[in-house]
Amino acid sequence: MKRIKFLAVITMFSAALFTSCGDTEPVDPAVLTGNTNEEVAGRYKLTAFNTDVQTDLNRDGEASSNQMSETTCFNNMFLTLNEDLTFTADSKGVDISQINSLQCFTDPVISGTWTYSGSTLTLTHTEDSVVITDVLTISGDELILRENMGTIVGIPIDTPEFLSSGITMIYTKQ
Repeated sequence: MKRIKFLAVITMFSAALFTSCGDTEPVDPAVLTGNTNEEVAGRYKLTAFNTDVQTDLNRDGEASSNQMSETTCFNNMFLTLNEDLTFTADSKGVDISQINSLQCFTDPVISGTWTYSGSTLTLTHTEDSVVITDVLTISGDELILRENMGTIVGIPIDTPEFLSSGITMIYTKQ
């Protein structure tokens, strides 16, 4: 019986010794996700502009949460992540004209820097001397930007107006 206890203690000690003697270097998050800066870099096209509030901007009688199915104003929006950790992005959307009708707009191209860690992409740029940081989630070949309280255009009755809504923008790698 003493021999069995002795063997059990030696076995447990050996197991503890072998499990504690491993490589203790930190694991690169890219190894876990399969993404590296080089794999994340590339050109992404806006494929969905979803809002929590449904709108019927094209006045077809069917409200939608995907604003890209309601207007062409968001078409061909791109985000380009360069391998040197800089980015450029265009910004398009729908606005209300002075005569209370819908009109598309295009803002100047934004440029800045990006970082990637795990499943998070951080974009940083300066606009009117203010540093702006956007945090996107990486899911496969998609970049997802969520804004909980954004402003969208809607037509609740007959006249367009600005509405508060959550917004989710999805960019797909091209």
